[in-house]
Amino acid sequence: MGLNYHNLKKHRRNFLDITGFIFEYIEIFYNKQRRHSIINYCIPEKFDSSFS
Repeated sequence: MGLNYHNLKKHRRNFLDITGFIFEYIEIFYNKQRRHSIINYCIPEKFDSSFS
């Protein structure tokens, strides 16, 4: 299996898909669940609900 244009294009698309999934996981799931020291080690949703 040599590296030709089609294979490079396919690998680039796979790489972009993977980086997109990682970005979504961090921004959508992880940052909402992790405790933030700036807000007294609360999760953001709990901190936001304390003002409601």
